[in-house]
Amino acid sequence: MPGAGPSYSVSGTANSSALVLNGSRGYLLTPDGTLLSGPTGSAGGWQPATGTASPSAAPPSRAPCQPGPSQAGGQPSGALLAATTSPGLVLVCTSPAAGASQAKVVYTSGDNGQTWQKTGPVSAVGTATSVAGTVTGTIVLASTAGLQVSTDGGASWAAGRGALPSGGFSYVGMTSANQGVAVPADVTQHAVWFTFDGGLRWHASPIP
Repeated sequence: MPGAGPSYSVSGTANSSALVLNGSRGYLLTPDGTLLSGPTGSAGGWQPATGTASPSAAPPSRAPCQPGPSQAGGQPSGALLAATTSPGLVLVCTSPAAGASQAKVVYTSGDNGQTWQKTGPVSAVGTATSVAGTVTGTIVLASTAGLQVSTDGGASWAAGRGALPSGGFSYVGMTSANQGVAVPADVTQHAVWFTFDGGLRWHASPIP
């Protein structure tokens, strides 16, 4: 699942990083947009997504966007990273604006982040907060307006169905191709939302 990394300061500006663990492989999107990848076990080291053994052999490739300051829910702003089909990745690049004015563009990679393809914009009207992917290629984007689901790699989107909370969600994660969880931005909801059909419909589960 994607998560926020530590905060950094680049030229006096607070930035964050994004960490994704996908089975035996991990990905770290650094504050300057460099994507590092490597095994999650103790053996082997992490390298830039170019895959070169020596950093001097080729300049590290950069992702289409870089993480900005952490959001209130802990996820980075500016760049939301998730894993989909192995070795696939999805990256949602967002503009600094909030709400309906925020631009959201999806990029996908089928080679561990060595190259990226722009698949199109997201129709979500809220501020993007978190993104998740599944092994079947489904992408779920959480925002302050709700949840958006794409089953075609980000080319088209549909709103997640169900009685969703006002204020949207601060986090979404998929634990399998069908099952996932979303955390509401409003903690007074005292509930989390689950899906059992790949993100198409969501149900609240109260927290005592």
